[in-house]
Order: sequence, then structure tokens, then C-alpha cells
Amino acid sequence: MTDDMGTSASLRMHEAWQGKVEVVSRVRLDDPETLAIAYTPGVAEPCLEISRDPEECWRYTRRGNLVAVITDV
Repeated sequence: MTDDMGTSASLRMHEAWQGKVEVVSRVRLDDPETLAIAYTPGVAEPCLEISRDPEECWRYTRRGNLVAVITDV
């Protein structure tokens, strides 16, 4: 995995990638109406439901699909 200059393929790719995680909208926001439903003011409705019953967070958010990365760096 090392080239003629002593650089590993892993280092070259990590430099090129500049990270491997990307945040991309799961919702097509093609018009103002969709934007309003997905964000303000539409986001208020699920927030209110979650405030009434915190267990609703599993229904209205991605909480069940998250991973934490913990480091000491």
C-alpha cells in the first residue's frame, strides 16, 4: 500500500477525500412550500409532539439511526 515516494494509499485517499462523511438533505426542497413543511414553520409540529411525549422522537427523527464517535483527540 506504499507508492515509490513512500506515501501510503490510505494517506493519499484520506487527503483527497477530506473526510468520508457528508451531510445531504433527505428531502427534495424544490419549492417554498416543501421548504416550509420541512423546516420553519413545519418543523414545529413534530417538535410539539415530541415535547408532549418524548418517545415520539423515535417516530419523527433519525434518532434510531445515529452512531456516536467518541475520541480523546
